[in-house]
Amino acid sequence: MFGIAHVIYTSAFGLRPFNLYAGGSCVLLGLFSHWLLGSSLNGIMYYLIVAYICLITFMLWRAIARIQLFDQLWTWTKLCSCFGAVCFVISDLLLALDRFRAPFSYSHQLIMVSYYTAQLLIALSVVDSKLDWTVNYRVIQETDLFKLAEEVRLLKKQVRQRKREEMRRSSSRECLASAASSSSSSSSSSQSQSS
Repeated sequence: MFGIAHVIYTSAFGLRPFNLYAGGSCVLLGLFSHWLLGSSLNGIMYYLIVAYICLITFMLWRAIARIQLFDQLWTWTKLCSCFGAVCFVISDLLLALDRFRAPFSYSHQLIMVSYYTAQLLIALSVVDSKLDWTVNYRVIQETDLFKLAEEVRLLKKQVRQRKREEMRRSSSRECLASAASSSSSSSSSSQSQSS
């Protein structure tokens, strides 16, 4: 049942943007979880836990990848989904350690607090999602407008350079033409003086 929830969360978080560093970190976390739990599992439980580790790490990766702090495409709803996914991983890891490795004191309280925190944060991540989309759309639009303005500026600069080059060519042609006409007029005046 939890695996189905993680598939649904993952689809809600989306597959873009593709953040390779976050994905690599999540794979390392998954491998660490497997290392912690693998020796205490046997039979079909081993394969089920490995599949679950893959699902939850994939969900964590997609939640983390949504946050783009340096591109200014993050909002509090994306932060809620990210921290909710982290709390979910913590909750499930604590549960697995308690069930399959070694029971520890206050395990039930820690598991439930992290689980309900995860659910709350993921639920909050859908609040104001339309505002979220509008803000991100405006940021993208403004970015596109800045790019467009830069392209227009570059095109204007190219047009000015072409006009200057044409003016230089036309002025050099005029100079050549006037030099040619003055040399031809001076040669014709010298011919008229000699006759």
